[in-house]
Amino acid sequence: MGARPRPGSTWSIRTGDPGGDFSTRQLEEFLSWGLIERGPDGWLPDTSDRLRVIRATGLVARSLPRRTLRIYATEPGFPIPAWAFKRAMLELAPMIERAIRKLTTVARARAEMAKPGPAAAVRAGDLPRQRDWERVLAAADEGGVERLRMSWASQATTVLPAYALAAEINLSDIPIEERVVLIALLDLSPPTRHPGPPSILP
Repeated sequence: MGARPRPGSTWSIRTGDPGGDFSTRQLEEFLSWGLIERGPDGWLPDTSDRLRVIRATGLVARSLPRRTLRIYATEPGFPIPAWAFKRAMLELAPMIERAIRKLTTVARARAEMAKPGPAAAVRAGDLPRQRDWERVLAAADEGGVERLRMSWASQATTVLPAYALAAEINLSDIPIEERVVLIALLDLSPPTRHPGPPSILP
């Protein structure tokens, strides 16, 4: 009869479900992102439950920055440190395709949320420049991120989609994790005035 794996050991995790789906290297990578945790006696008791969420989320969000933000937004109670959330935003921001178009769409939905009307216009000059995104996100202190990120997640998943639907603003091509980043940028960026058309309409 073979030896039984010690509870909390990497062996015990990798011989169970869903740990067997991940290599030791992947477990260490998840650890480096704060998605799982290890204590003095090994992996924490909820590691298998967290791995199930990580595995399921990976079906729609492959990269770890995407997965980290989507898990936070869609899995209430899943513990993700503020530093990992901020890191995920910083790494995802430059990966967003058609970024200005998506930012404009999110900004219009936010304008609709603030003041519902027949057509929420957004001044191009009020939007944060894409070249400033990294600086804005990097400058955000973790305390501020901790205070605001629940609001960003709520807006991304439920609040903005409801207002956008009523105003016929299409958010469907903007993944939840990208919405989180774009909403954060709108909140964290200082007031901006630079040349641009007076409004951007649908």
